[in-house]
Amino acid sequence: MVEMEGTVRRAKREFFMCPNEIFNVGLSAYSIATYSYLCMYMEEHNYEFPDDEKIMKACGIRNSSAVSDALKELESKGIIN
Repeated sequence: MVEMEGTVRRAKREFFMCPNEIFNVGLSAYSIATYSYLCMYMEEHNYEFPDDEKIMKACGIRNSSAVSDALKELESKGIIN
């Protein structure tokens, strides 16, 4: 859960690791959001890959083609395989 303190939101206890380098490889915003979600989801679900619908809902992406494009971009950069 997230606790509000003034105007800063602070996570009480839940977090996941995402490499800082993800912001330096020239990815689209959807690809960064998708990759961040994959880091969180796969760690919590024994490295099972989520379906496009879960990625769409979690990342606020409105269509599956945008998710496909994000995954293709991540693959083309060698970030996922």
